[in-house]
Amino acid sequence: MSGNSLVLPIVLWGRNAPTHCISSLLVMDDLATIISGCHDGQICIWDLTPELEINPRALLFGHSTSVTCLSKASASSDKQYMVSTSESGEMCLWDVNDGRCIEFTKLACAHTGIQFYQFTIGTQREGRLLCHGHYPEILVVDATSLEVLYSLVSKISPDWISSMSIIRSHRTQEDTVVAVSVTGILKVWIITAEVSRMQDLDPVFEEESKPIYCQSCQSISFCTFTQLSLLVVCSKYWRVFDAGDFSLLCSVPSESGQAWTGGEFIAADKVIIWTEDGCSYIYKLPASCLPASEHFRSDVGKTAEGSIPPLVYSIANRADKQLLICPPVTRFFYGRREPFHKLLVQGDSAGRLTLWSIPDTSPLQPLSSAAELQVSSTICLQEAFDKLTPLPAGIIDQLSVLPGAEEPIKVTASVYIPSQGRLVCGREDGSIVLVPATQTAIVQLLQGEHMLRRGWPPHRTLRGHRNKVTCLLYPHQVSPRYDQRSLVSGGVDFSVIVWDIFTGEMKHIFCVHGGEITQLLVPPETCSIRVQNCVCSVASDHSVGLLSLRERKCIMLASRHLFPIQVIKWRPCDDYLVVGCSDGSVYVWQMDTGALDRCVMGITAVEILNACDEAVPASVDGLNHAAVNLKQAMTRRSLAALKNMAQHKLHTLATNLLATDNADKGNLPKYSHNALVVQAMKTNLTDPDMHILFFDVEAVIIQLLTEEAQRPNPTLVSPETLQKAPGGTDKGGSFLANKIFKQVKETIKENIKEHLLDEDEDEEEEARRREEKSKSLSLLEYNLTMDTAKLFMSCLHAWGLNSTLDEVCVSRLGMLRPHTPISFGLISRAATCPSCCPPSRTRC
Repeated sequence: MSGNSLVLPIVLWGRNAPTHCISSLLVMDDLATIISGCHDGQICIWDLTPELEINPRALLFGHSTSVTCLSKASASSDKQYMVSTSESGEMCLWDVNDGRCIEFTKLACAHTGIQFYQFTIGTQREGRLLCHGHYPEILVVDATSLEVLYSLVSKISPDWISSMSIIRSHRTQEDTVVAVSVTGILKVWIITAEVSRMQDLDPVFEEESKPIYCQSCQSISFCTFTQLSLLVVCSKYWRVFDAGDFSLLCSVPSESGQAWTGGEFIAADKVIIWTEDGCSYIYKLPASCLPASEHFRSDVGKTAEGSIPPLVYSIANRADKQLLICPPVTRFFYGRREPFHKLLVQGDSAGRLTLWSIPDTSPLQPLSSAAELQVSSTICLQEAFDKLTPLPAGIIDQLSVLPGAEEPIKVTASVYIPSQGRLVCGREDGSIVLVPATQTAIVQLLQGEHMLRRGWPPHRTLRGHRNKVTCLLYPHQVSPRYDQRSLVSGGVDFSVIVWDIFTGEMKHIFCVHGGEITQLLVPPETCSIRVQNCVCSVASDHSVGLLSLRERKCIMLASRHLFPIQVIKWRPCDDYLVVGCSDGSVYVWQMDTGALDRCVMGITAVEILNACDEAVPASVDGLNHAAVNLKQAMTRRSLAALKNMAQHKLHTLATNLLATDNADKGNLPKYSHNALVVQAMKTNLTDPDMHILFFDVEAVIIQLLTEEAQRPNPTLVSPETLQKAPGGTDKGGSFLANKIFKQVKETIKENIKEHLLDEDEDEEEEARRREEKSKSLSLLEYNLTMDTAKLFMSCLHAWGLNSTLDEVCVSRLGMLRPHTPISFGLISRAATCPSCCPPSRTRC
């Protein structure tokens, strides 16, 4: 899809909710939105009602690795921004209201914590993000541009920062940043308005450095209720310090086998501490920790381990709950605006969000056995999916529901072939299904008689794998040097199968690997002739093979790798295949001889991988224009503007055809954009595929006008022919139109021939096709352009607002009503994939 075109994504989720193993949590200040990041890189936005009910709103795709931390990036209520970071150093700035990615950057360092800081210069309010992580300073980043402005540096004992807190001073213009390093040294930086204006100047050094002997610090938080206390939580104990001189006021060790992972002040005299296994405890602080008490600081200088404060509440004892693959994430938030709830939020590896409302009042007397606080709300994505009626649709659900089965067969691998309009789906039972993409989407989304027709849409099933299909590749789509009949599939049965996509015949089976096939790749154009006829297969037994489709044999098998393979790169000029493994090692293989040239690690391995990234100049598309005018025309509902723009595109296309006629009559350039692209996505390798339909509005209009132009009536060819008198002056325009007609006619012939499943097959195939006469006829009637337009407009129309207009759309325009809520997506800046609305919410 073109980045400048107006593209609308529509999502088919399927019945299985995406995996969402939660790694970080954030609740916005108005307590109306919860944001969760997961280990697979996705971010989910949840709506929170005043009654504390949770519903998923959108799923954001923008990170390639685990989300390490989330933070708000604005203080205003009208524009809610938040920032997310990943293990690979990616930073994204998001608009929480609509899920747009506003800004994106990638740094060489990974952040583990971010805090938002706002200051005022005159009448201007500016936001900063204070970031710490796997580097020995605190980076100060502009909250709007994500540009690193300056850094807070340690002059004494520089080390990684474990946790950080910002102490805002309402009496002076100086704010304090307090941080604890991994070695237990407390650092203090003073930030003034002058320092905040800094950019690209000398670093800011700490004002104080003091060892407080808090190794393995998990969190540090400032008491906003009294502004005089500091809570430091470590794995083995948590401590309360005086925020003035950092004197120790209270220290509580953890019980045996228990590890603290964080804590916060929930009142002037209470703290909440949570553990690695998901339990939380509320303690009432002793009088020596309370500034309002006459016994404040009475224990300073005495025994380090004071008496254990009384336990008020116990929350979320997970002793009787399911085992989790990784520790849950727990955070405490309180409303700074109405409603003033105090919320404890927890997200676990099963994607479940659990919410507790912390009461302001507590039992008058400390309990000998702490009271158990009841859950206020809990939900996971799968529960939200299961509540929907009808259930979310998958791309080929109508063909995959077996009699007596509750769920359809899961789609585990997919590839879309735009030139044929076909979608190829591999399933967990080992079968591969070929369907027309638009027709199967119409079946899943729109009402009509097709919903009752058994075996519809028309399809072909390929059977050869004994179990789940893990990957699919259509090599001709990547490079025209491959036969357009060849389809390659890999499965968990260790085999790679080559199919004839038109006849359904199995051409060859490669059984050279000792593990399931995880990836299929196409070598670059600049490789040797022999390698150019191969596909590259990667397996879970850490082996890589070059499989020749022409010779029907494996010409190279690299199988000495000790760790899982993460990346495959090429060095064609040196005949090298470069394999990068998960332990950081790099293996260099000679493709011609199959010999291992070298195995390296460390900086040399990084340099070899970087050397393989050869810059390829991007091709410039002459028809690629900004979609601003198209967006304006659609907003104003101006049909004339739409047709004028499309006619301009057609004229440009015709001019290009005429210019190339004398040069090469057999190779006419075609409009490069596809009206529809189907992209399979999954949040985790264990998930079934969900599919996103990308509609290019500009390409849909052009293809519709092109088909209209190829009708027999010459007066409908183009506006130019209506303005020209019959005679010699019209010859040029007719020639241009005929040129377009010829190209469209050949394209239609080619499509019809392909959808007739090829005519040059043997007699046995002909006999089988006669038995499936209805299926063949349906393929003959298949019109890719019209079906794409019908599907697009039927999904886009706002049904139910005007019954008269709805009736006209159905009777006159042939549109169909949706039978399931439509989930729209949004493509935004620098995001690797669009943000998508879960089916519980529909955008129109």
